[in-house]
Amino acid sequence: PIADGPDVHGGAVGGILMVFPFIWQLIMSLSTNSQVTSVPPTFWPGTLQWGNFAEVFASIPFLDQFWVSVSITVLRTVGQLVLCSLAGYAFARMQFPFKKVIFGLVLAILMVPSEVYMIPQYQIIQNLGLLNTTAGIVLPGIFGAFGAFLMTQFFRAIPRELEEAARLDGCNPWQIYRRIMLPLVTPGLSALAILTIVWSWNDLLWPLVVSTDITKMPL
Repeated sequence: PIADGPDVHGGAVGGILMVFPFIWQLIMSLSTNSQVTSVPPTFWPGTLQWGNFAEVFASIPFLDQFWVSVSITVLRTVGQLVLCSLAGYAFARMQFPFKKVIFGLVLAILMVPSEVYMIPQYQIIQNLGLLNTTAGIVLPGIFGAFGAFLMTQFFRAIPRELEEAARLDGCNPWQIYRRIMLPLVTPGLSALAILTIVWSWNDLLWPLVVSTDITKMPL
């Protein structure tokens, strides 16, 4: 019992520290601007400002921005799953000229910060007339070098005997990909979907650049 005491106490302290940011966020949401920015901080507002929540919906088009965020996340996720799985299958299983060179160029994208090619991307979207549109936000992120690399590694891990058996049964490359290979890389697709959802939902800089209409912005 003596040995268990500090562990229990430490667990309780750890639990409080984990919950405290959420409690603090809730308290700040019920405070005024002056109380939020006060120094030293105001730990408890004198009067709870319940009207803050109603004011959010009155001051910004919350539902419009929410659906923009959902649309961007869904379209990017679907695009990444389809295009990256196709690219991964091609790089891992198919033979075509300059395959290694093209794959190396795709991987080289991972070494370049996204800020470097943001201006050319903006110019392309502007020339296409897609500023302040969901498509303008989605298109640059609908395919990713990391996703192609991830799916390539998953496809390479599948035994070639399965592919050869399917080919002997008369399957063409598309049927092998769709009916044999794709179901076997479900864990890779799940991992890519989760990463894309988190990245897309939290994306700030690119939507901030290409959308100036408040009703076309994500949350």
